[in-house]
Amino acid sequence: YGRALRRFLDEYGGQLSSRSTTLLVTGDARSHHGDPALDALREIRRRSRRIWFLNPEPRDRWDQDDSVVSLYALACDRMAEVRNLRQLSECVAELL
Repeated sequence: YGRALRRFLDEYGGQLSSRSTTLLVTGDARSHHGDPALDALREIRRRSRRIWFLNPEPRDRWDQDDSVVSLYALACDRMAEVRNLRQLSECVAELL
């Protein structure tokens, strides 16, 4: 995620708007023992209206091994377990 977050900030950071941008991040929040680039995510958050992180892993596996869910959650408005259509539809309904 570190490289992807930095690249996203470099390429699209100027287009983010604190009035209208909602960023959805999907994935397991695993760092693979690399730099999680929390500073880049915080900067993206500063420039955005909100960030929601949709994690397909079961909540009981968050923060195990190379997972950095709790670090990313600090910069997100919502960290949600989304493993099926029911959970996804609940998040979409809440988002709207």
